[in-house]
Formats: sequence, structure tokens, C-alpha cells
Amino acid sequence: AELTVRYGPEVLRALDNVPSPNKIVQALNQLPDADVQLAASRLAAGARGRELAAATEELGVEVLKSEIKHPGVGLEILRTWPGQGAALCRGLQQEEAIALGKYLDDLAEIPLAQRNELQQVVAADPRRFFAWLGNFIEKNPGKTIGSATFLALFLPNSDRILGGDEIAFDEAGVPTLMSKSGLLSLPTKQLTDTLQGKLAWLLAGSVALFLIWLCRFLGLHCGWRMRRSRRRRSR
Repeated sequence: AELTVRYGPEVLRALDNVPSPNKIVQALNQLPDADVQLAASRLAAGARGRELAAATEELGVEVLKSEIKHPGVGLEILRTWPGQGAALCRGLQQEEAIALGKYLDDLAEIPLAQRNELQQVVAADPRRFFAWLGNFIEKNPGKTIGSATFLALFLPNSDRILGGDEIAFDEAGVPTLMSKSGLLSLPTKQLTDTLQGKLAWLLAGSVALFLIWLCRFLGLHCGWRMRRSRRRRSR
């Protein structure tokens, strides 16, 4: 009743729509005054409101705060990154949250460790990440950043990629890292194997050349010894 007097009939509609009104009242009381009416309107919105209420019961008032700041995507960000999603929401601008929201369904399917590592990259410098993401979307329409294969390339090379190196896709859709000069960068293991192979051939060639030289040296030395021995006998 007190909340309704202070914030209007949206509070009644919200409480009528949620399964556990007592917990929602507690959450509404934790919000800043300016956010209560907005939260109540979200909670009153049919099936989405009930979904939001269930998540609030599970994850706490940060669900409401995130959904108020980023309507339609805040809840999904918290579900994608349990524990870190609230802090990420606080650091994102609206257009950035919307851009990230396009990949949340895909990200939900990959291992949590990769998701958490991506969250750290985004949170470290959101402006830089989303500037890169906009450029990536423009150059690669239809491609997703929410795949284990993509993140296996992106995450260990994020500094290079956000710094200007590009990702290209082969005919099979497999991403490959390209340097600023346009040269393909071999995966580390492949590059190491290649160098090891070349070193092995170089070593083998060096050994072969040494053996050839040694044989010729020994042959010349033996021939010189034989000629010297003949000259001695002839004397």
C-alpha cells in the first residue's frame, strides 16, 4: 500500500503479475526512488514481467537495475554472465548493450570459461571493444562472435585484434587471424611445428655437408699420405 501511494498503480499491477509478491516488494524497496516506477512497469508486463520476477527472486535486485538501464537485454546479460553480468551492465551504454545482445543466444551455448574471458575483455575497455565490433559486423555480415571456434582465436589474440589485426574466414567459415600487413598469421602450434621442421631440415643438411666435407678431407689426406709413402720408397 505504501509503495502504491508513493509510485502509483503500476505497483499493484506488478504485484498482481508476479508469483511471489513479498520478495518483489523487498526488491522494489532496495531500488532508488527514481527507478521504482520503471521497475514496476517492467514487472507488470505479462510473461516478460513474470520472467523478470523469477530472475529477481533468484539473482536479486541487480536484475531489476540491469533491466531498467538496458530494457529487453539486461536480464539476458545477467543470465549469460552469472556473477559478472551486473557489473558489465553498469559499464555499458545502451547501444553497446543492444549490440552485445545480438550474440547472447549464441554465447549461452559455449563454455562458461570462454564467456567469462570474453566478459573480461569487454569490461576492460568497452569503447575499444564495441568500436571493433561495429567494424567487424560491417565487414562480416552474418558472422557471430558467439562461437567456441571464433573465441578460441579471438581471446588469446584480443590485444592484436582490437589493435588493428583482422579476422578473415575461409571457405569453410573457419576464422583466421591476419596481421595489419594483410599476411595470414599461422596458429602458434602450426608456426612452431613449421619452424621445427625447417630447423630439422637445416640441421640435417648441415650434417650432410659436414660429412661430405669430412669424406673429401679424409680422402685427400689419405691420398697425400700414399703419395708421400711412394716417394719415400722410390728414394
